[in-house]
Amino acid sequence: MSSVGSLSLIPKHRAEGVLAALQYSLGQETEINDRISQLFDEALEGLNRPSPSPSPHPYQSLDWWSCGSASQGVGGRRNILEEIRRDPELVELFDTFGLPIGGEDLSAEQVERIFRKISKRVGDIYKYVYPEFPIFEHDPQEICTSSALLKQLFRSVCDQQLSLIFSSYVSFPKDASQEVKVDLIKRYLNKKGHEAARIEICDPNCSIFCLPPEFFQLTNLQHLVIAKQNDLVALPSKIESFKHITRLEICDCDALSSLPEGIGNLGTLETCTVFLEGVDPCSLEFLTRCSNLNTFSISFSHRYFTVPDWLVDLTNLSSLRIIRAHPATVSQCTFPVSLNTLSISYCELAEMPLSIFTLSNLRKLDLSGSRFEFIPSEIEALSKLRRINLFNTPVKRFPSELLALPCLDEIGLSRSWARCMASAVWRACAENEVRLINSRNEPIESPTFSFEGEKE
Repeated sequence: MSSVGSLSLIPKHRAEGVLAALQYSLGQETEINDRISQLFDEALEGLNRPSPSPSPHPYQSLDWWSCGSASQGVGGRRNILEEIRRDPELVELFDTFGLPIGGEDLSAEQVERIFRKISKRVGDIYKYVYPEFPIFEHDPQEICTSSALLKQLFRSVCDQQLSLIFSSYVSFPKDASQEVKVDLIKRYLNKKGHEAARIEICDPNCSIFCLPPEFFQLTNLQHLVIAKQNDLVALPSKIESFKHITRLEICDCDALSSLPEGIGNLGTLETCTVFLEGVDPCSLEFLTRCSNLNTFSISFSHRYFTVPDWLVDLTNLSSLRIIRAHPATVSQCTFPVSLNTLSISYCELAEMPLSIFTLSNLRKLDLSGSRFEFIPSEIEALSKLRRINLFNTPVKRFPSELLALPCLDEIGLSRSWARCMASAVWRACAENEVRLINSRNEPIESPTFSFEGEKE
């Protein structure tokens, strides 16, 4: 018992567990020694004491989110917005942090709403950035009442983000100050920024808060990947300045609540992947303006999402990947007829969507993670189909219409399901020269017999 220590400081739920166990022992008339009695008293004391909470960071308190001091008033806030509009650099910084400025004729409610967003963004900075890099000595409430302080704060954050993003591209002198690092990065961008064709920001241990304006000096960027950046609060509209970008991937950035419509102006964009949590898929309709987009993947992490109607307007799309969408909306979805690759995985489909059978150019179909057991005979309409994946899908048999497809070469199937199939299914696959393939693209051998001519 000596290793247990005092229970007076344990959390309340653990104290409840100890108390319940001791009460059970008493109910069984178990002999309780003095030490057990002492623990019983300490458990009771733990129940009566509120659970200790960690000391908050001095700038994590949200009490100051009152859009500036009460004495400032709407008139003072209007003046601040006017000062911001007159400063092009500050306007650019506001765009960097996803903040609106609004027009000149704003109602008091609109002004209040803008300053509430400004206050929240300043709070995010002090919550996520300040603990690692002491940017400012001013109180957050004071910052929200001054355009000059806002500019200084945002500029300081952008400089720090430059150091994070380009630390692997620029060699810093030992013990270089922040000012020296930023100066070297800006020189690097001016001299070699045009050479960078691919940038990946994917280190979860070095999460960025924003993409600073200098990042967009990478004028010849062709491939941009932003992943696992849970502190990233916004993407600026300036992203449309990447005139040569062909591939854009934005994944697992949980703080992002929207994507800039400027992405729709990326005329060279060919491949786009969006795996996010807080973005409404219906708000991504601007992607229909990307005339060269031919590959699109969409998922929203830990929740089922509604498949947007605008997918059918991606008229040049050849490959579409949908992961964890709501099965009812998938069944009602109309897909672009130009598709030759379609993946609808882990949507728990109870049956194959009928709209799939209208895709006469389809060559690869992935329905992994579905719940249906049978494939309808309408599959015969997919005369160009070469491969169908049914991993983790409890299909019991293949219709003759599927195996008779003239171009079908492979069926992807979980090994456990394949080995449960009747020998007649295996024989039908062999007769039609269709291979069963596991998730590693390896042929699955029959559990009882092999087929002549099958690749080993």
